[in-house]
Parts: sequence; structure tokens; C-alpha cells
Amino acid sequence: MRQYVSRVLPSKASLDLLTPARAHSRSQKLCRFRFLTCLACGEQYRAGFRNEHLDVCSGAIVVCPHGGRDCLGPRDSGRYARRDANKHANELCPNRPFVLSQWLPL
Repeated sequence: MRQYVSRVLPSKASLDLLTPARAHSRSQKLCRFRFLTCLACGEQYRAGFRNEHLDVCSGAIVVCPHGGRDCLGPRDSGRYARRDANKHANELCPNRPFVLSQWLPL
């Protein structure tokens, strides 16, 4: 039985990876300070600060603070984009706390 030894010889493609232009391009792709565009809201943020952006992203999905995931039934699951969550929590949510001053005439 013959055994074949695989030899890895440097190809032209692997040598191209070592050029300064390729090294610069690769470092830019890995840089945590490069700008990325958020798919949820369209704003730009730095790549290394994704979690900080998600804390304030208007397109991030949040859960209803009053009804949780059961708010408005299983179809809607009580999840809303952050930009719509305040309107839901203050006006539309059937589980929102009752405020007496809303119903008393002044």
C-alpha cells in the first residue's frame, strides 16, 4: 500500500495575502473602530461598540413592560421596536396601569 504525502507549496494566491495592501485591508475589516450601519435602525455605530448601540437602538426589539410576552396574545408576543414601545405602553396596552387622573374631569 502506498502512502501519499501531501505537500503544501506556497501558491501565488497565498503570497498575495502578504502584500501591504492586503494586510491593510484585513486590518480595516478587523478594526473595532470602523463604522457599521445598523440593519434595524439605519444609524451608524462603531464595530466594537455594538452592545452599547443596541441599548439605545430605535429598531431593537423590546418586550412590553406591563404584559410581557403575553401582551395582546401569542401572535404579537408583546414584542415591539423600541421606537413603537412607548406608544404601546402608554396608549395601546390593555395591561397598562390605570391612572385615575386620566378619567377625572378638571
